Amino acid sequence: MKSLRAITLLFCMTSTAILGGCGGNSSSGAFIGGTVAGIPTGASVILQNNGVNNTAVSVNGAFTFATKVSNGSAYNVTVGLNPVATSCLVTNASGTATDTNVTNVAVNCIPNVTLGGSISGLTNGNVLILQNGNDAIASASNGLFVFNTTVPIGANYNVVVVTTPSVQNCTVLNGTGTIAAGSSNITNVQITCI
Repeated sequence: MKSLRAITLLFCMTSTAILGGCGGNSSSGAFIGGTVAGIPTGASVILQNNGVNNTAVSVNGAFTFATKVSNGSAYNVTVGLNPVATSCLVTNASGTATDTNVTNVAVNCIPNVTLGGSISGLTNGNVLILQNGNDAIASASNGLFVFNTTVPIGANYNVVVVTTPSVQNCTVLNGTGTIAAGSSNITNVQITCI
């Protein structure tokens, strides 16, 4: 009876050692992380891995998701929520986890772009309403204008005249485009009223 107990114990110990050596333990897999740059002071970016595992990062520098990704499983880091008036772009975002931690995911946050230009030819007493997407502004004078809502990197813009004075015709020049990474503020939209 004692020999049967000893054999059972030896079998259990051997099985545990074999499984542990083959990656069957809970420590296999990798933590996913990298660096974040460009977060505005007092703001934070919410990062996700595979659409879950929300991680708020409010300080520029290194970050790591708290949950490991199993050996052989895919990871995909995305931005769940950008800081206000900022667009964060992710590089080296995806791959397959091994037993080596991932540290090269790079998140670069860039201020969104302001959109504006100039109005000319608007006669006194008239009001002009311009719109870009859901953002509308009214102007009763010539000169510079800027929309209240900034435009994120990668987004399209399309400035249109919603309401023109009844006695004038107003046209838009340079009113459409796409905000590329590294773009400066858009200041060349021209509204001409005749």
